[in-house]
Amino acid sequence: MADDGRLPAGFALAVTNLSKTESQIAVLCQIAASAKRLPAEQALPIVRNLMARSEFIDDPRFPLQTWWALEAQVKPARDAVLALFHDKELWREPLVEKEILPRLMRRFAATGQRQDLAVCAQLLKQSPTKETTAALMRGFEEAYRGRSLSNVPAELVEALSAAGGGSLALKIRQNDPAAIDEALKILADEKAPPAKRNEYALLLGEVKQPRALPVLLSILEKTADDGLRASVLSALTAFNDDRIPAAVLKQYPQMTEDVRAVAQALLTSRKAWALAFTEAVAKGDIAKTAIPVETVRKLTIHHDDRLANLVKTVWGTVEGASTAEMQAQLERLTNVLATHAGDPYPGKKLYMQMCGKCHKLHDQGGQIGPDLTTFKRDDVRTMLLNVLNPSAEIREGFEQYAAVTSDGRVVTGFLVEQDPQVLVLRTPVGETVSLERSNVEEFQRLKQSVMPEGQLKELNDDQVRDLFAYLRSAQPLND
Repeated sequence: MADDGRLPAGFALAVTNLSKTESQIAVLCQIAASAKRLPAEQALPIVRNLMARSEFIDDPRFPLQTWWALEAQVKPARDAVLALFHDKELWREPLVEKEILPRLMRRFAATGQRQDLAVCAQLLKQSPTKETTAALMRGFEEAYRGRSLSNVPAELVEALSAAGGGSLALKIRQNDPAAIDEALKILADEKAPPAKRNEYALLLGEVKQPRALPVLLSILEKTADDGLRASVLSALTAFNDDRIPAAVLKQYPQMTEDVRAVAQALLTSRKAWALAFTEAVAKGDIAKTAIPVETVRKLTIHHDDRLANLVKTVWGTVEGASTAEMQAQLERLTNVLATHAGDPYPGKKLYMQMCGKCHKLHDQGGQIGPDLTTFKRDDVRTMLLNVLNPSAEIREGFEQYAAVTSDGRVVTGFLVEQDPQVLVLRTPVGETVSLERSNVEEFQRLKQSVMPEGQLKELNDDQVRDLFAYLRSAQPLND
């Protein structure tokens, strides 16, 4: 490569002449990485030849490097990128069909901009085979998972219909009556696969399909499947209906702790529902000591004097532990951990119960909070402080936000992604909620971390040592 970053003349053609060896794959990946930094007139001929190297389709690096080289040119040279796909033979390359087309479609569909959605329509019209059309449809569905199709222009709706309309899920998003009938039938069928019932419960909630409401309420009353019950509760959150809080509160005593967390997220999401929930606690129907302080804080987001006074009567001032109390805990537990080491094996079990639903460590756990694997885990005091007072330092990208919709719903969680059309939040119970910006009246960052305080209070000293022994482990444990 020349000093100015340009590749020698004829280099694009040379890409086609490399043999299939591990070292040559490494060279191709390096070429793809270098092409990202080149001007379009040099980069795109190289990328065109890289996309034709389908013999490397199964390599874990090469397809992605090739896509990134192409994607880097979309913004500065959009028309030139699209011009590559005037060549029908390129579409038929296995690497292009499997790896490039879905990503290209998703790249344009994800913005929600009409000019980019017009590109999606054009790509569908250009598609030469059923296989390439299916690849484009996969990318479109990935981009619109959790999103409404209300902003899709007629040109693209026509192209989607001509392509077969996509999966049942996509047809539901298009408000296809037959697709909605089929989804409702599967949802109500107790013998249907649980995964499908979960999927359609959530999807029908996302599109706020009114015909789904009585089915969801019936399932909530009858099902013994915790996973389905949680999905139904998540779906019901989208409907502003007075029957919902009464139905949820009636079933609340029979719910497991995990399902109750989802129920609490629902009951705190609207002012009237939050009031019904708080009144149930005030009457003693639900133990106030069983409600986490994070849930109580959500009740205070609603601007309602009656609710605020009732929350204060039931729980008092909701501020969490004092600085002095946390400092005393910090000093005591620092000494506890300094006395002797714990056992990481029982510590792992405690971790999965307490932390693993939200945090990943050694590739095990949830994805709601930060991955702890790369965290500075040898600094015990800092780790203790983050557990005792999680709001003291919230890592970038994991700030919690609250969105208030035009129909009075409050959604709190991490901001996963946003574009001019949509805000996507991941809630503390792991739901991914997509909100149309036009329906969001308020959107603000919250001061508190989603991570609950006081998690170590229920542990004895030996359990604290075991938990931190696992947190400090340098590698995965063999169970």
